[in-house]
Amino acid sequence: TNFGWSNVFAPGSDIMSCGNDNDSDYKTLSGTSMATPMVAGIAALLRAQFPTESAAQIINRVYRGVDAKAAFSGKCQTGGRVNLSNALATTSSAPVNDAFSSPVVIPAGLPRSLRTANFAATAEASEPVHAGAAANKTIWYSWTAPADGNYVFSTRGSLRTTVTTEGGVENYGTATL
Repeated sequence: TNFGWSNVFAPGSDIMSCGNDNDSDYKTLSGTSMATPMVAGIAALLRAQFPTESAAQIINRVYRGVDAKAAFSGKCQTGGRVNLSNALATTSSAPVNDAFSSPVVIPAGLPRSLRTANFAATAEASEPVHAGAAANKTIWYSWTAPADGNYVFSTRGSLRTTVTTEGGVENYGTATL
């Protein structure tokens, strides 16, 4: 996407593509329409390599395989650019924010919308207990308010219990902090 906070970056500038003027027409194009096929192609190759994995696990492999780049930090969920070789070599299909010790940092600023899943997530012994329940298939995010004020986190549509904490106080579902 050219707007908002996406999950990954992919090459999308000066990509050679087929044109539609005649049978031998090629053009150099740029934009999300050029980047999207890169990600789709990587997902298709991963699916061929890991045929028993779900779509969510394949997506997790794409995310785990990125080349982290400082320039992308805070601009996308993974902080990196897709890399097929890395995605094929990763040994885990768990979400990138599966580890309590390394949450995905949500940058302050423009409104953010996250679409994520905890499929193939795990629970670690070091994860905190919430509402007396042990951790189970947890994913982690971290966010720091840019200034004093009210902020709303909504988990509308979530099929799972979502817990936010602020100052040690647990909030379930939508929370105003």
